[in-house]
Amino acid sequence: MPGRSTRLIIAAPSFGKDRYTPEDILARFRDHAAAHGLPDLAIEGGMQHQPTRTAVDHPFGKMVGRALAVGFDQEPIVTPVVGRLNPNYVWMEMLGLPMAEVSYGQYDCRMHAPDERYSLACLRSGILASAMVMIGAARGAGLSVGSRK
Repeated sequence: MPGRSTRLIIAAPSFGKDRYTPEDILARFRDHAAAHGLPDLAIEGGMQHQPTRTAVDHPFGKMVGRALAVGFDQEPIVTPVVGRLNPNYVWMEMLGLPMAEVSYGQYDCRMHAPDERYSLACLRSGILASAMVMIGAARGAGLSVGSRK
């Protein structure tokens, strides 16, 4: 492809003994390119964020799960790591706060497409779930709420 091309790389976070930084990953990409005969390939760092996550069994994660169950009147699907690029490390590493990201859209919403859609039912459920998270956070992650009905 002629011209300049940009690719987003989201490296899976490492939470074991070896924790990679964006600088480590950038150096590994450059080493890999050089080892494969591409030493002049321009590999730029761009936006870099430290990998972070809150364990799904953390009290905050459990509280968010309960809030979602109330808001959507069904058990949530929990994925411990989702590929996104945002500065969660600010909340977690710098402020020491847990973090959870939740998508309130339905599975066929066609997110970011020209014909993206969002149902009012999902919006209402998302608002209720968000309110439950705020109440739970205010109570110290001990979310004590009744059923949605």
